[in-house]
Amino acid sequence: MISARNVLSEFINEHASRGDDQFLLFLHEEACRQQIPAVDLNIGRLLFFLITILRPADILEIGFGSGLSYSYMMKASAFYGGNVLSLENNRFRIDAFSEHAARYKPCYLDSRGKIIHTDALIHLRSMPDAACAFIFIDAMKKEYPEYLAEAARIVSGGGIIAADNLFFSGRTIYLSETPENMHKYRDQTEAMRNFIRQACSLEGFTPLLLTESDGIVLLYKTPCAGSISAAH
Repeated sequence: MISARNVLSEFINEHASRGDDQFLLFLHEEACRQQIPAVDLNIGRLLFFLITILRPADILEIGFGSGLSYSYMMKASAFYGGNVLSLENNRFRIDAFSEHAARYKPCYLDSRGKIIHTDALIHLRSMPDAACAFIFIDAMKKEYPEYLAEAARIVSGGGIIAADNLFFSGRTIYLSETPENMHKYRDQTEAMRNFIRQACSLEGFTPLLLTESDGIVLLYKTPCAGSISAAH
């Protein structure tokens, strides 16, 4: 059965892919084929758009996945020399991306970018306040509330926190689920609902919830809530 969302997605991809190079499309196809977590292409394009406009000097990604979102952010930050740091606890995903990028797109492996094999929460707790001007969260859903607590401290005043998968495939907004799946994803779903509540009431931040793809929230940290990181 063809849904209206699928038709709309195909229409958008047909008309909005001018900024996508072949490597980005390859990563998306590989992620689908191997069932590796990856952002929707339109979320990648949104990240590219935001970073191109905001020009954050230092970008932090929590959850590398297939490397698709990392690649969009590396491509955008190349225009002004921004740095991208990504945290990932799965070594296979890092190695697979590095092999593909070395062969097809070595510029995504240059010194501006760094992918660390680590436990994200442990690494985040070691980072100083106001260290990054842009943070993208797309990792373990049950840890989203803890990621947010650290990200709120790490992002500089005037910076942005973006977090993907707000709807968690419809679970957070109570769309129909089988009892089996409701039980299987119970902890992750409750964590995501807590995250949404926290994000929308976080002191010193202005939230913007978007319904694109699986839902994404943008949190703007008011400058008075922290120092503004120097941009290039």
